[in-house]
Amino acid sequence: MIVGARKALFMDEILTGLDSSTTFQIVKCIRNFVHQMDAAVLMALLQPAPETFNLFDDLLLLLPVVYKQRGNLFYPRWAWSLATWILGVPYSIVESVIWSCIVYYSVGFAPAPGRFFRYMFLPLMIHQMALGLLRFMASLARNMVIANTFGSAALMIIFLLGGFIIPKGLLVVTSYLWTKRNFSQ
Repeated sequence: MIVGARKALFMDEILTGLDSSTTFQIVKCIRNFVHQMDAAVLMALLQPAPETFNLFDDLLLLLPVVYKQRGNLFYPRWAWSLATWILGVPYSIVESVIWSCIVYYSVGFAPAPGRFFRYMFLPLMIHQMALGLLRFMASLARNMVIANTFGSAALMIIFLLGGFIIPKGLLVVTSYLWTKRNFSQ
């Protein structure tokens, strides 16, 4: 029930359970009210009929956050990306700690704390690199299918060229000694 001269109305799922004819009549009544009273309505509807859809003056469609914020000129993309990265770092740290605690000692690496923390740093950085790569791929392709394809192809290339193809005899001596010194007993 709308009582009085309101300038802003926020409505969520007001037409649940109604048929399309009743929905059309209610939205048309609200539209007339808004035009006469010079008000604004923000209404959330789930799959309205085409004739109901055409009654709206402006539409805010549910888009991914980056496109919605950019389209409405709310704040720049770098601010959203920085906030998303900062919020994701604690999860990455927890995942790296759990992975390192399980894998490091079960593989049989040296039990020295310095080497363990150095090893823990590697999965953390690899995880951050993968997250950054996939965010970059998602920014290139606006379609989720294309972004998943590009991301999977890029990760496959990284995994294939990650050092396992080079025979042990062709490795640079310093990098082999550095790895052996850091992680073996």
